[in-house]
Parts: sequence; C-alpha cells; structure tokens
Amino acid sequence: MFFSGCNFDCAYCHNAGIIDTKQEHKIDEQEVLDFLHKRKNILEGVCLTGAECLMSGGLEQFILKIKAIKDYKIKLDTNGAYPDALKQLLDKGLVDYVAMDIKGSLENYLKIARVNINIDAIKKSIDIIKTHAPDYEFRTTLIKEYHSKAEFFSMLDLIKGAKRYALQEYIKSENVRAKDLTAFSKEETDEYAGLAKEYIKEVLIRN
Repeated sequence: MFFSGCNFDCAYCHNAGIIDTKQEHKIDEQEVLDFLHKRKNILEGVCLTGAECLMSGGLEQFILKIKAIKDYKIKLDTNGAYPDALKQLLDKGLVDYVAMDIKGSLENYLKIARVNINIDAIKKSIDIIKTHAPDYEFRTTLIKEYHSKAEFFSMLDLIKGAKRYALQEYIKSENVRAKDLTAFSKEETDEYAGLAKEYIKEVLIRN
C-alpha cells in the first residue's frame, strides 16, 4: 500500500509521483479493507510503503483495522525520519518487519535527501530498529555520484552489527527526476557487498 507524502526529496526516487499529497489517484480506506477481507485466506502480509507512510495520520488505527480482519504480517518501509512514531508501533507489536533506507553517511544525508532533516532522528531510528524490531533490514540504492568507497565505509560504520543489509541496483526510469545519475556495475556491487560482510551479518544484492 503506497502512502503519499514525503519529507525527503531524493533525486533518484522511483515514487516521485506520490511525494505530493495532492496527487489525484487515491483509494478509499474501506476499499482497501474490503480487498484484504476478501483475500484473507490467500494473502499473508501487507507492506506499508510510500513516499513515507509514517507521515500519515491515523496509521496506527489503520493497522489495527487490518489486524481486526486477520493477523496479517505488517512490513513497514521508512526513511527513518520519524523514530518516535516507529517505536510506538513496534512497542505495540503492530509491525513485524521494518525496512529502512540508508541514504548515505550522516555528513551527506542532507545532500542526498535534498532537504533540511534531523540527523539525530536517523541515528535514533537505526538504534530503535536494531533493538526493537522483530525482524528488519537496512538498504541502500547504490549510486556512483553519492557512494564512493569512503562514503560506503562511513555508512557501514553507521549500521555495523545489523542483522541484514540489502544493496539495491539503481535503475533509470521516467519516474526519476535526475537523469544524470549512474548505476554501479555488477562487479562493483559485488565488491561493495564483500566489504559490507565485514560489518553486517547478512548482505543481499537486489537488482
């Protein structure tokens, strides 16, 4: 389920069309709940994603309505900017899996997110996920213009000891606003994955 609205403005975002909360295509909440009710003996889980779903008011109540239909597993995708809201959901046992994007080192977060964000919130979310989430992953879309080896080592230091880290291939598309960004080659991605294995228990490559 894609939620509109995001406090980041990443140039490589594939969901740039839903950053604006005024987008035309919206789905009524009851329509979603009816869909899940009809398929409760088929589907096992629901992914709450975006843009940034933790910006949405009433998210906790919405998850409770989903859980009232069936004990669906809930996966939540986040940019890490709302640690308090995240912890509240985790403390109440409403989220089974968290995936948080790691954009870059703390020194370069503002450059990549292209907005003035609270860096302490990013660090707090990382700690909350590592200590409170039932299951989780951190993930990074690798882009040559952002992720030098020195930068990557700083990112690894930020999440060292984490359970899982996914390296994602950057793919150009019409939805991406910046047209001049460069993807890593398979060999370069493999090399970065090898570096990450010295810091992270499980390293995945997604393409």
